[in-house]
Amino acid sequence: MSQEANSTHQPEVDYSTLKREFADTLLAQDSPVSDESAFKRERERYFDLLNQREQVKGEIDLFRGEAESLAEAEQVTTVSESRCQEEKKQLLAIATELGKTAFAALQAGEIADAPRFKPRKDLESRIDALRRQKAALVSDDALGVLQQASLKAQQLKVAGQIKIEEMKLGSANKELGKDILSANGEETVRCSDTEKVLEIINKQRQRISEAEEKYQNAEVSYTGAKTQAAERLDIASFSNATSLKAELKQKESELRSIKTQIEDLRNEVAEKALGYDWLRDNPALTEPLERLIQMKKESTPRKLSVWPLAAVVISGHLFSDFGSEPLNLSVFGVLILYLATGLGGLGLLAYYKPELIGGERRYKSLFLLFSYSMISVVCILLFQELSDHALNNWSEPPEWARSRWILFDLPRMFLVVVGTAYHDTFAIMEGAGEPESFVAYFQSHMLSVGLCEELIKLSPALVAFAAYTGSWHSRSEEFNSRLVYLAMIGGLAFGLGEAIHYHFSIYDPMQAGWGIYATRFLSLVTIHAVWAGISGWILAHVTGGWVLRAFATVAQGWGPVGGCLLVAATVGISDVLHTSHNLSNDLRWMLAWDVISLALFAWLIRCSKVSQLVPEQARRLWRRGFSTADVSAVASRWQNRAFGNIDTSNNIRNTGKDNQKEEVDVTD
Repeated sequence: MSQEANSTHQPEVDYSTLKREFADTLLAQDSPVSDESAFKRERERYFDLLNQREQVKGEIDLFRGEAESLAEAEQVTTVSESRCQEEKKQLLAIATELGKTAFAALQAGEIADAPRFKPRKDLESRIDALRRQKAALVSDDALGVLQQASLKAQQLKVAGQIKIEEMKLGSANKELGKDILSANGEETVRCSDTEKVLEIINKQRQRISEAEEKYQNAEVSYTGAKTQAAERLDIASFSNATSLKAELKQKESELRSIKTQIEDLRNEVAEKALGYDWLRDNPALTEPLERLIQMKKESTPRKLSVWPLAAVVISGHLFSDFGSEPLNLSVFGVLILYLATGLGGLGLLAYYKPELIGGERRYKSLFLLFSYSMISVVCILLFQELSDHALNNWSEPPEWARSRWILFDLPRMFLVVVGTAYHDTFAIMEGAGEPESFVAYFQSHMLSVGLCEELIKLSPALVAFAAYTGSWHSRSEEFNSRLVYLAMIGGLAFGLGEAIHYHFSIYDPMQAGWGIYATRFLSLVTIHAVWAGISGWILAHVTGGWVLRAFATVAQGWGPVGGCLLVAATVGISDVLHTSHNLSNDLRWMLAWDVISLALFAWLIRCSKVSQLVPEQARRLWRRGFSTADVSAVASRWQNRAFGNIDTSNNIRNTGKDNQKEEVDVTD
């Protein structure tokens, strides 16, 4: 009874937890695979990361303790300095009262005159003169109205001047008091009127002396704390506690990076172990390995279908034949259609990437979609204008740009080529010219409309791609999914912006039928997202770190060429599909190309678990360039492996084990 109850209430372990525990078993000191060469590199890296983690943890604890103590010393110093400044300000405030009482004593004859009183006496003389002038301006009833008004104006003017001069009294008294204090002339003004003020000043000076002493002691302690902290942390110097906290944040960031690498390594080891059948021969691993394989089968989501996207695309094409009646949408109606299409498109993306959209903050996707729908259209129009300007003005490089080949001449040549392609494409579309051949027309359209639009749609994914700072070898499937998602968001946004732009520039002035709107807002918005999704998938799963290395460093051999080819491949396939769709004169051909695009996208999303299409050995050859010897060696190795797999049934298991180990050695 109790056993049944315990088995019933036994907590279930999910796939991720079991996978982590299995990886810890493989990476432990007493691991059953400690002698296996297949896991040697991972285990060495794992223990190295553990040592780095403990080292960084110790450094963080030391930095945190020193930063806290230094912050306390800095706080004491700051408070002491503020207190000292405050006491000095209070002394200056008392100086105003000293100047006032000293001048009053001078007027009463209690103290002797001195040069320092001259500015104050001059001010008093000006005030007395103005008062006498005001008293002389006495009104007379015998004066006329104009004379009375003029006299009144003079009186007001003199009264204003008196007010201005009287406002200077406080400043003059303050300057007089400061002069007396700075010259230590308190004894020269000591009398019955100034005695109380001088006593207050002496007390205030004593408080200032005490505050300065505390500040000096705090500053000495703060300097000593900085010196001790620099010695304990083994760093040259630092300015203050804030800079030390910045160092602490860097250490904490380094620790997070190490923990991420450890977690990625665990996943990598567990996935690698699942591919080795010979591990089941180990009694210590048989049960957890079989359980892990079973849980993986149960937790693997079903393959997603492309039919929701296909239904939207095909329905939009079907409606185009039936919608000849003008729609006559108002601005509000277009806004409703715009919002409904955007939200529906986000729903489709959530269907294809539920694990990503579930973790994303919804408002980020909404903001990116609706803001980029406007930005992308503005960018494509500006790009057209820039390429046209380059064609008309920069066909030949200017004199000032001849020495700037990388910074100016390469972009100039690119813009001239695109501008020429735009010019030829628009001329043919507007009926102003005939194409030399369909191939030439196709090429012009690819290098202009297709290329620019696909690049702009891919921009959100390219920004995330360029901003990635982690290791490309251990980047997660979530990051690859994010690239695909961002690319599809860019395609969806561009399709929305293009639809709104066409409404106000073409459809609304011509009173187009509602079938055109169905095609534009359903089929074309969705197919733009599909084309961008294809580019994003290629960017995420094929290019890897090649593009970043090819253009961020001075690559050798085939590096730059390979990078350029991969960039072209990223948008090239979508560009071909896009151009083929646009140049289809018949609706059936247009629909056929859309179906091909959907089929390609369907195949790619079924391959979404692939982390890298190209093996590490090929990447090494690519970076340093191919040679005949390399190609021969690889061909010979694969030939030996192919013939090595042919063996008797009794040796199949051992041969598979050896081949799998050999594969690990090759890729490592």
